[in-house]
Amino acid sequence: MGSLSAWAQDDGTRREPVLDADHKPPRVVRCAGWRKCMRCGRLFWSDDVQRLHLCAWNGGNPECRTRNDDDGI
Repeated sequence: MGSLSAWAQDDGTRREPVLDADHKPPRVVRCAGWRKCMRCGRLFWSDDVQRLHLCAWNGGNPECRTRNDDDGI
């Protein structure tokens, strides 16, 4: 399957399809782009903007997707 590299941050406006080249004709399997985290509000690169809603930011604050807490997110 194809993959896209992150482009310059664009406030989450651009979405690009990722194609499955093994399928004839190639089909769109997901869309990639910048997305705003539902938990902390930071923009992050997402390889699947439909399914991935939480960031994995590696800065001073803990990542929203890998935190060990019990709030159900």
